[in-house]
Amino acid sequence: MAAAGYGGECVQVYASVRRTAVDSSLRRLGLENTDDAVQWLEWDALELKIRHWIPASRAAVRGVFASERRLCSLVFHNLPLHKHDSTDGAHDTAFADTVKGASAQLLGFAEAIGTGHRSPEKLFKIIDMHNALADLLPDISDMFAGGSEAIDESIHAQAVDATSCLADAARGILSEFEGAVLRDPSRVPVPGGTVHPLTRYVMNYNSLICDYEASLSELIITSCPSSGDTLAASPDEHNTESHQLPFAAHLISIIIALEHNLESKASLYKDPTLSHLFLMNNVRYIAHKVRHSPDMRALIGDDHLKRLTC
Repeated sequence: MAAAGYGGECVQVYASVRRTAVDSSLRRLGLENTDDAVQWLEWDALELKIRHWIPASRAAVRGVFASERRLCSLVFHNLPLHKHDSTDGAHDTAFADTVKGASAQLLGFAEAIGTGHRSPEKLFKIIDMHNALADLLPDISDMFAGGSEAIDESIHAQAVDATSCLADAARGILSEFEGAVLRDPSRVPVPGGTVHPLTRYVMNYNSLICDYEASLSELIITSCPSSGDTLAASPDEHNTESHQLPFAAHLISIIIALEHNLESKASLYKDPTLSHLFLMNNVRYIAHKVRHSPDMRALIGDDHLKRLTC
């Protein structure tokens, strides 16, 4: 068929047959086309899909796609697309045509997560997705190099865009979290001036954030100033120093936002004694969480801890 000058048609037939096999492989990995449904899924269901997507994406790129590329190389070795063409590029074109739809489906899910509704509980899974996809970018770049230029560039560009989209989502969630802490609207004082639920939630969240220090440190460097950053930069007793690492400064900003909110909540008590007791209990809890979290304490430092809790 190729020798008769129908190399292009040969590639089309091959791609149509192998495309079905590739799509079937992705379905077996659990990578179904759910991009449109992402916006409507409850977080518990979406979290399970993300948890499954991470190892499945590695299997798809390094297993299914890599095997398909090797097969295309064997089938189209020394086979020109057209009668007067060289043999170079035939297997690359066949490969790109075969996996283009599957790769778009794989990356489309990541893009849908990155552009979806943001909330604090999504931060850590989004970082996991970002790290997994960033780790696959060299494989995707190598795999789609040298074939049909327009197709190759579109696949690699989509992977880069999806990675960037997830990074933007992670940065946005963290910055928005600071603002949400600062503006928490609860107007009912907790009985007896005990530790406020917001304080427990924020400090537990900070502990989880510290587990992702390496990833967030890289992402925060290019983030825009948030409300928490503005607080940290204000000329008060909590001002972060210029040499503070970006991630540590961000962490301190969240605690500062929490303390500003707690001061507002303390004013809800009619009894000044309860107001002072409330602040004392909450500040003590903040200090306790920092001191008993080696990662958080190392990032914040004892000097800043004293400033935050004095």
